[in-house]
Amino acid sequence: MAAAQDLRQRGNHEFSEGNFPNAVSLYTAAMEQATVDDKILNLCNRSACYFQMEEYEQSLGDAKAAWELSGRMSVKAGYRVAKTASRLQDFDTAKKTIERALKVLEDRELVIHHHPEKERAVPDRRRKDENKEEKMDAPKDDTAQQRKSLQDLYQQVLEAAALPT
Repeated sequence: MAAAQDLRQRGNHEFSEGNFPNAVSLYTAAMEQATVDDKILNLCNRSACYFQMEEYEQSLGDAKAAWELSGRMSVKAGYRVAKTASRLQDFDTAKKTIERALKVLEDRELVIHHHPEKERAVPDRRRKDENKEEKMDAPKDDTAQQRKSLQDLYQQVLEAAALPT
């Protein structure tokens, strides 16, 4: 397991350096030994690499695989599907995916609002190593940022869909 996380972190570093082909290789290797949740994350990350490399069909394939593997519950995967579908001018898929991802966020907020003790059940894998106080705030902060990113993308999709082809 630690090896898979190490590979993902090395992939993240390569991505941040703009070495997308190297990042793709590392994310691919990480998936071979990853849990389902980690595989979803690695598929999303690899999708982002392909997107940056302008290999949109491959990007969309990975994003859709992550979206389906998560049971259409991974907001990150939904965002990747919508962004890439929009780039490919599949605005219907982009809109529907964003709407579903926003619904996932809304449902999560309802669970947390009505059952505050379940707030910890909303995973935030990026903050696993941070202290407890910061971790408690993470789901709310992430939800707000995810919502804003999805809403911004939705507006872009609506504008792009309205343009003549």
